[in-house]
Amino acid sequence: MKKNIAFFDFDGTICAKDSFLDFILFCCGKFRMAVGLFYLSPFVVAYLLKLYPNYKLKEHFFKHFLADYLPFELEKKGEIYAETRLTAFIYEDAMAKILWHKNNHHRVIIITASSSIWLSAWCKKHHLELISTQFEIIEGKYSEKILGKNCEGLEKLAIVKKILAEEKDAISYGYGNTKADLPFLNALQHKHYKAFGKKG
Repeated sequence: MKKNIAFFDFDGTICAKDSFLDFILFCCGKFRMAVGLFYLSPFVVAYLLKLYPNYKLKEHFFKHFLADYLPFELEKKGEIYAETRLTAFIYEDAMAKILWHKNNHHRVIIITASSSIWLSAWCKKHHLELISTQFEIIEGKYSEKILGKNCEGLEKLAIVKKILAEEKDAISYGYGNTKADLPFLNALQHKHYKAFGKKG
């Protein structure tokens, strides 16, 4: 018997923060982040003017703030972040909905443009599947590039369609909060288009 499936966006839907930016703040501190944001501001402005793609901006942020860490060092930072900081920004209603799906024996998948570096430990703690943006590692170091595609928009839709094709009898649910989530949400039978909005 196939399990019904619930897909959840993370940032803004489950979490009140942009977890990528908050993880950078956690790793680098306010001063270094402020200096970095000033340095990267031309790329940010170009992105806001829709002259620069999101994935390239993300690569610039990762390169500037995080790529000097060895992978095992950054993964350890991610585990500590999940244990000590991330939980404070999780919406209580989102966790209640996740628990409802799990109690009904549904498959719950977090599908997010953020990374397993800082979300893997949280998802493992709550026994959730995670599909996320990955950063390339070459010869034991970060290459500063995204591995494959940034997990947003049409890429989320492609992933969701593939999973649904493998689980044809499953009833599907989706949760997101931005226009970028609409492509994958519109492919599902039941959708919730807004942040849960209540912090635990």
